[in-house]
Amino acid sequence: MKVVDIRPFSNPLVGKVLGRPLFRDAINSMGDTVIWTFTEILTDTGITGITPYNISPEMLALLKPAVIGEDPMNIQRIWDQMYWRCFNLGRKGLPIIAMSRIDIGLWDIIGKQLKTPVYKLLGGFRDRVPGYGSGGGISLSKEELVAEQMSWIAEGFKAVKMKLGRRDPREDIERVKAVRAAIGPNIDFMVDANNGWSVNTATRMAKRLEHFDVRWLEEPVMAENYEGYAQVKASTEIPIAGGESEYTKFGFKELFHRDCIDVCQADVGKVGGITEYMKIAAMAEAYNLPMCPHGRGLVSAHCVAATPNGMIVEFFDANHYTNTTIRTFQEETGHRFMPHSIRPVKGWIDMPTVPGLGLDPDLEAVEAYRSKYGTITAEVARRTLRPVNNNLYLSL
Repeated sequence: MKVVDIRPFSNPLVGKVLGRPLFRDAINSMGDTVIWTFTEILTDTGITGITPYNISPEMLALLKPAVIGEDPMNIQRIWDQMYWRCFNLGRKGLPIIAMSRIDIGLWDIIGKQLKTPVYKLLGGFRDRVPGYGSGGGISLSKEELVAEQMSWIAEGFKAVKMKLGRRDPREDIERVKAVRAAIGPNIDFMVDANNGWSVNTATRMAKRLEHFDVRWLEEPVMAENYEGYAQVKASTEIPIAGGESEYTKFGFKELFHRDCIDVCQADVGKVGGITEYMKIAAMAEAYNLPMCPHGRGLVSAHCVAATPNGMIVEFFDANHYTNTTIRTFQEETGHRFMPHSIRPVKGWIDMPTVPGLGLDPDLEAVEAYRSKYGTITAEVARRTLRPVNNNLYLSL
């Protein structure tokens, strides 16, 4: 079996946000559209791997020579060839993100070839994994925030997360107080500052947050500030989570060795794909750290299910595409573009039994959506999803 092509979906779907902007946190602001797409990795045997992301033409030109003609079963060799093509262009950022996406699709091929779900190939430690409801954007009013967090509880989740990063830190504390009072004492409650604070602010805020039995404080300072991470961690009894903005095992070596975090949030779509994630998970296990990967839905669920230190899967409200034409279509028709994608029941995710990752799209549903809502060019949509640096890390 050989890879013969890597082909992004030619016509991504664009969902229009109905009402307010979809989401905002301490450093990011989403605009008035969301994009749904995927990339295919084709083989000469007819097996096609699906990775649920786009890959730019520039990154494809860089990485295709390392993949085309290779047997996907030789996953470590392909990873090594891709990494060395990235080496002088960026060992963090877009090149590693692109190779992560290709690696994910290659694992889908391997699972399909062996007629086995990927999580079982990786170790198969468990067949179902817990999830937590992740949302709580800072653009929500306090009342909207409480209602959103309570909606997760109503669905059966036993853990929820909200964002921090308001201009006035006192507002953050009041919002945390309101959510904790609403959800009660028996729900795990996490908070996320998204790199938004200085070390001074993070240390002071952590002391205040200790009163609310916070399960973890996520990304309190800038990702590269290893000394700052360690300082904040040493100052508080709240576990510190991080790693979603880190890349490859080399970056996580620093986080672990410098005692920066208590919870490892490697993002399988950034760290180098499933191949590299599994190495990071093994490193974390040696430091007695749990793996709670950032986002990535079903792909992350496979990783959590595979390892002894897999703890929980982040379930974004954006997985529902809430308040968009995509969500409206799904509710009206009962169709999902990827039928096997995550659908937690009472806070638990039963792993799919289909071979591979379970990400094959329902193209009939895709075309039905397009017929009803039309098409907005992905380039126009991309311009509406701009990150915003609120400079909160400069605050005291």
